[in-house]
Amino acid sequence: MASLTTASATADVVIEIGGFPIRLSTDDTAFVEMLKVRYAGFVTSGENARIEFDVMLAPADSMIGNGDVRVERESGQWSMGRGDFEADWDPRAARGIIRQSANPYSINSVLRIVHTLLLAERGGFLVHASSVVRNGRAFFVCRSLWRG
Repeated sequence: MASLTTASATADVVIEIGGFPIRLSTDDTAFVEMLKVRYAGFVTSGENARIEFDVMLAPADSMIGNGDVRVERESGQWSMGRGDFEADWDPRAARGIIRQSANPYSINSVLRIVHTLLLAERGGFLVHASSVVRNGRAFFVCRSLWRG
């Protein structure tokens, strides 16, 4: 597992989903601004971040493809990756590192994995769903990911 420290960041954003505020820090202010727009309804105050990730941005051509997601745990630390990102997270220290190109999709995958792990510890789980209102009635549609 890589060292969980990087050079000081110049910009950060705290994204809170499911009661878990996560700080993402990087030296690329444009990337942080893109995240603020993408996660507009989930951006929160920086004082309440419970987990911190340093995001190291790599050139787009150095992160190849999608491939299968890999999530592994060794000695209490998590390592995850796919062709477009690599991440290491130490839950005890509440710190991690994400290596990816400057796109919103890779960070979204990391956040989903981390939230899945956090929620599973508390008996919860993520649901991929959407909703719609028609004629005054609300409909909730979810997709089962179970392959049993």
